[in-house]
Amino acid sequence: MKRNIAILMVLVISLFALTACGEKTDAPAEGGDAPAAEAVTLTGTAEGFGGPLTVEVTKEGDKITNVVVTDHAESADEVPEVADALEKVPAAIVEAGTADGVEGVSGATFTSEAIINAVKEAK
Repeated sequence: MKRNIAILMVLVISLFALTACGEKTDAPAEGGDAPAAEAVTLTGTAEGFGGPLTVEVTKEGDKITNVVVTDHAESADEVPEVADALEKVPAAIVEAGTADGVEGVSGATFTSEAIINAVKEAK
């Protein structure tokens, strides 16, 4: 019995010693802001109404901070709703910080879905 207690004590002391020797993290002080995540730019492509649609997505950690449609064959000059979708859907994604749950523009469903899917596929 005494032997088991002694072994348990050695394990507990070892655990504390290993924890004390662990790598120090730069956790923010209470009430402080966490360090900003490094921005990463990714590219994604999805099929739109007129063909492939490509986006550049900037992420900081898991949050999307910028979306730019870089290439598309959508009919933005002929259909005002498509032009709206090309502007409003990326802005809505940035505002939400994610493409999940973002609604498309009525009258430009395929274009809206292509932008959302391209953002989700960005790698």
